[in-house]
Amino acid sequence: MRLMVVANLSKPRVKPALDELVPWLEKRVDVIGLDLDKSQDLHTCEVDCILVLGGDGTLLNTAHRLRGR
Repeated sequence: MRLMVVANLSKPRVKPALDELVPWLEKRVDVIGLDLDKSQDLHTCEVDCILVLGGDGTLLNTAHRLRGR
């Protein structure tokens, strides 16, 4: 499985969770990329799944950036 991780580092608990989670994930799936600053074009990303770490706004923003995909 190809996975993209989108994380909002302004949330205080996201960075520690990300530091622990990414190495664990990389042993199990193909982590295609980490989007920590909303710079990735998610609409064209070739992934099977996107993991969103943050809050409701991060999830809604990520869905918007997918542009209906």
